Amino acid sequence: MTLVLTEITDLGIAMSADSAVTEVASIGGTPYRRVLTGAVKLQPIPYLNAGISIWGEAIVPAGTARIPADMWLHDFVRRHSAVGSLEEFAKQLEAELRRSFGKRPGDTARLGFHLVGYTPTVEGPLPDFWHIHDGPSQIAPSIDPTEFNACHDHPPERFSRGREYLTHNGDYKFYHLFLKNIQGAYKEAASRLGFPLPPSRCRGAQLTCAGRRVLSVTSTEWLE
Repeated sequence: MTLVLTEITDLGIAMSADSAVTEVASIGGTPYRRVLTGAVKLQPIPYLNAGISIWGEAIVPAGTARIPADMWLHDFVRRHSAVGSLEEFAKQLEAELRRSFGKRPGDTARLGFHLVGYTPTVEGPLPDFWHIHDGPSQIAPSIDPTEFNACHDHPPERFSRGREYLTHNGDYKFYHLFLKNIQGAYKEAASRLGFPLPPSRCRGAQLTCAGRRVLSVTSTEWLE
């Protein structure tokens, strides 16, 4: 059971993830299911000032070992501290996942990662989103869905006020219904109260993960 979200707006980048892992076992032909909490599915990449989150299977094969995906990701981030860009990080993650998993035997995507941060451009640092996963892609339909691919779902771009980019994976149907209704409430409040939500004078935020800053968008302040 997973819900991971990545949203980009003119105010910055927001990421969210649950911490649940579902375990299923069959004993004597009887299926058993339990949900454990505490998995760290959203993690910082300090040397890139970026964040990464996980959806899908809870285990990554490593030879004869089976490693919890959040622990595997933490180790991958640690081992690749010499990487200098989001693109390089995404490509190295793609290569290691291909070696670990091999080709996908069925039609179901096994594992995916949201990777987002700011990439330097001639216009300054701009939000940059990569989605590394196997299975089909709505953004890149020509990829081979049987293997992992580093899909550049949203290249660096400046966002105008009111525009958003949102990617969600996992059990998101309830969230999607909730989001539609709360967006409607925001619009009604803006119309009745005469000011936008969030306030147009509020700029900047800091994204935190497990109590640590992941992305520093700008300093948080009210601009009079």
